[in-house]
Amino acid sequence: GASDLGDGGPATSVRLAVYGVAVDGAGNLYIAGGDRIRKVSTSGIITTVAGGGNALGVAVDAAGQVHVLLRSDPLVDAPTPCVITHDARGNRVAAWGEDLIVDSHMIVPAPNDRLFVVDRDAHQIVICAPNWQRLCSIGERNRPLSPFNHPTDVAFCPAGTIYVSDGYAA
Repeated sequence: GASDLGDGGPATSVRLAVYGVAVDGAGNLYIAGGDRIRKVSTSGIITTVAGGGNALGVAVDAAGQVHVLLRSDPLVDAPTPCVITHDARGNRVAAWGEDLIVDSHMIVPAPNDRLFVVDRDAHQIVICAPNWQRLCSIGERNRPLSPFNHPTDVAFCPAGTIYVSDGYAA
């Protein structure tokens, strides 16, 4: 039977707040919304795979790890991990990013299995290895218009070009 969250039932019967989506290698859909991450299987059944925090985004890497991006306000919230990583079964394996990200906005897995985290208020895209270590970045930290002014998202084309939406650029 389905829970009061719709767990175990058809996804079409559940109302969701959607802040971010991702698809794993098997075609399952992951939805970040509010205080939880939901998974919709290829057969259309919805389950909760992670909860807690303010889930703003979700990314699934090639290993099936689910990376949950949490929203916090750097002006009022104490530093806290901005990414919670779960294995494919939903077990928490890491909490990270509090020393890397000022204002998390989006998380995207790159084709080469790196994670791109949009740090909106720092005007930067932070690039991390699968082990959550910072590799490099795009944009100058805390320097608006160098070249970004509050970037919002990242996308990749098959040829390898990286596209960054700079939603607040002047």
